[in-house]
Amino acid sequence: MRDPINSEMERADAVENVELRSGRPPQLRLDRGERSDVPSVEAGRLLAPPAGPAIVIIDERTFTRDCIAQSLRIAHGEATVVSYETVDEFLNDPSDFRALDLVLYNIGGRRATDPEVDRDIGCLMEAYPAVPIALLSEIEEADRIAEAIERGTRGYIPTSVNLAVAVEAMRLIRAGGTFVPARSLVHSVSKPGRIPAGRRVKAPSDPRLTPRQMAVLHCLRQGKANKEIAKELNLRESTVKVHLAHIMRRLNARNRTQVALLANGLLERNDPA
Repeated sequence: MRDPINSEMERADAVENVELRSGRPPQLRLDRGERSDVPSVEAGRLLAPPAGPAIVIIDERTFTRDCIAQSLRIAHGEATVVSYETVDEFLNDPSDFRALDLVLYNIGGRRATDPEVDRDIGCLMEAYPAVPIALLSEIEEADRIAEAIERGTRGYIPTSVNLAVAVEAMRLIRAGGTFVPARSLVHSVSKPGRIPAGRRVKAPSDPRLTPRQMAVLHCLRQGKANKEIAKELNLRESTVKVHLAHIMRRLNARNRTQVALLANGLLERNDPA
């Protein structure tokens, strides 16, 4: 008499072989005999609403899209990861995304100001105003970062960073923070000519920041959210906002990204050698 367990395993292997011969990608399965509470995903659509948080990846290239999705499923195991080729495909999907807490959009070598990218960002923000959007880009230049942040995105992740940094950047963004690559900002401060004249800002020679404001500036330089800064410095979040407003006025900066750009030069001058 055949062992029923072995028979079931042989049947599953036969199904996989048929899928491969037919040209269809084999369906991902857990170890046989295990049950999963993770929502099923088919053809980019959720078959059931996710019980927990969800992450959406938008990337027109199948290989990078699948690699990123698999990496995030491992690194963010508590989240359901769904991927799409285009923004329109995602927005036309009737799936229930009430628990969505991050959209990662790979823009490749394009700018955030490119008409198609600009339109896509606007559509995403209109459809999901409370969900942070992060851009994955092949370009690591401060002016491009500033363009992206000015359009309301909460992160700019260059493909030059390693996977561990990208994963932690997305974790920060999901927690309410903003991520920009510090390496790019430092490089741009050392070579200001790379930033278009219309976007250059100058730090006053005597900013007259208090020690507490300098501490807030240190945290902001690391991409920390107001809540994280408040916890680290034992302040109220409202107090952090007041300090940031004063810092922006003193540095003649219009937003947090410009403050971060200036902070790299300012803190180097104030830090002891």
